Amino acid sequence: MLLVKVNRISSMNNPTTGIPGRQVELTEFRRAGIANTQGAMDDVLHNVMYQFQSLGILQMIKDVQPPKIVLFLTDDEYIQLGINFEVNDIYELTLETGSIKFARSTVES
Repeated sequence: MLLVKVNRISSMNNPTTGIPGRQVELTEFRRAGIANTQGAMDDVLHNVMYQFQSLGILQMIKDVQPPKIVLFLTDDEYIQLGINFEVNDIYELTLETGSIKFARSTVES
């Protein structure tokens, strides 16, 4: 099981058929406050990171995440999926023997 967050929802037309649809971008969700897994930073690196954080740059870098899954769905497929995705919603994503399952998560962003 993996937690994913709805990062972006865009309207789009299929470039080949012209059929209207939606692009749903899901990024991996990580809880805030997870400790640094690479061990303790040395003093110089700590100072540099502190400066980036005080300038707001670290937050901008942290917010940029590559998508984990991008769904391209026609409007009919979106309705058949039965999930009304909203930006910032969090879902539990389960991959099982040829299937992908979404379940709304109780974790708050």
